[in-house]
Amino acid sequence: MNYTYADRFRSEAMIHFGEPIPVRNFLESYRDNASNGLRDLTEALRVGLEQIVVIIQEEGRSVG
Repeated sequence: MNYTYADRFRSEAMIHFGEPIPVRNFLESYRDNASNGLRDLTEALRVGLEQIVVIIQEEGRSVG
């Protein structure tokens, strides 16, 4: 989410949601093993968010 003027009241907001992640793609995996299905979905969410979110790495620490 970005604002035209973040420091001003009633500035315009621009929201980018990224590409949809169809949950049904993980349904079979979830039915076979709920833990693995949730892990796979969570990983897909992480990868999708990394594409649209600014991530500031802490020194000496990696993400993922």
